[in-house]
Amino acid sequence: DHTGNNRGFYCRGTERTLSSAPVDRIIRFPGEAITVPAGSATSFMILFETADQGAGDFLYGIEFISSDPLDPDINLPAHIHILDAPSISVVQDTVKFGTREIYTLHRSEMEVQNRGSLPLEIDSVTTSLFGTRVSPASGTIEAGGKMTFSVELYPRMKEKFFGHLTFHTNDPSDSQVRVPVKGRSVNTGTVVMYDAIEETLFEGEQNTRVMTLANCHPDDRIIINGSATSLSLPEQDNDRILRPENSPWLFSTLPPFSITLDPGNSIQFNLVVETGNRGTGDYYGELVIECFAPLYYSKGIKPILLHIVQDPVNLSPVREAEMQVFPNPTRGEVTLETGSPGTWMISVFNLNGQVVFETILNGESGHFDLSGLGKGLYLIHIRSEERRRVLRLMIL
Repeated sequence: DHTGNNRGFYCRGTERTLSSAPVDRIIRFPGEAITVPAGSATSFMILFETADQGAGDFLYGIEFISSDPLDPDINLPAHIHILDAPSISVVQDTVKFGTREIYTLHRSEMEVQNRGSLPLEIDSVTTSLFGTRVSPASGTIEAGGKMTFSVELYPRMKEKFFGHLTFHTNDPSDSQVRVPVKGRSVNTGTVVMYDAIEETLFEGEQNTRVMTLANCHPDDRIIINGSATSLSLPEQDNDRILRPENSPWLFSTLPPFSITLDPGNSIQFNLVVETGNRGTGDYYGELVIECFAPLYYSKGIKPILLHIVQDPVNLSPVREAEMQVFPNPTRGEVTLETGSPGTWMISVFNLNGQVVFETILNGESGHFDLSGLGKGLYLIHIRSEERRRVLRLMIL
């Protein structure tokens, strides 16, 4: 009642009815009361929140109530035109893994909602943290719907880790949403595991690697079950092409029954990689070690990457004792001993299969400077007209 007349009252059996009309909170003020000093001006913030709101034209009145004795109540009209659009909302502001064991696969789930009025297209989900992947890697969320994403973590070293996931969407106001990922990875405390194994072999080759498994716990006896499996993973952007695998190519000489290791004891076993006639490409496998102790259980998973490359001239391999590269690891300066005279073609590949260095060696030995390649693991392909060998080199 804004008139100057006397106030009136509803009477004679009136009833109060709750309105079903929606109360929109499109306009919000984040601050408290504002004080404007004499003879000055002050700005303030108005937030427009259109999530969960359909498209249309909306007319609001923003009312300013002040201590001005002449004009204490001012109404400012606000006309808002909302367009149809998707709107992404990530329920978790951070993916927290806490403290997790290395060489063990861990999972966490996060929910993404579409609070807009059009379908939300998630083109891709990328990660800046090594050892993590997200599935699904893309998807469509209808208006008002939601989707659950699984974040997988596979830590390989003891450290505090921090990174982020990025959702690339068609939300016009938030096309890239970053979600932090953090935690700490620790040793299992029972079994010494090695870094990931990466093998590059020619078609038809086989390689055997001697592995050592040790009980590092000071007091507890542990029971170990081991297995070696070859498998395939869903293909994702920026991943290696992992071929579906129906027959095993990875074998372990660990006995099929359980092994008991006393504190400080260790065993050795062979890990055999067999290329067979699978064809060139990249393959993925895992060596899984399950450990049982009186008070805990842990699982160690060693990833195995196999690159099968074509042998263009069907050369016979050189035995390991006949050809060496040293020092290895190195800071760049290396010496290659071929073990026999002749002309050798030397090619250095990075782990993406790119040739980063090539030269020709005449004779049984040569000296090379590879310090310009940067730190990392490289593969050296050495071949003559009749023989060939692939060596690994770590540059520090």
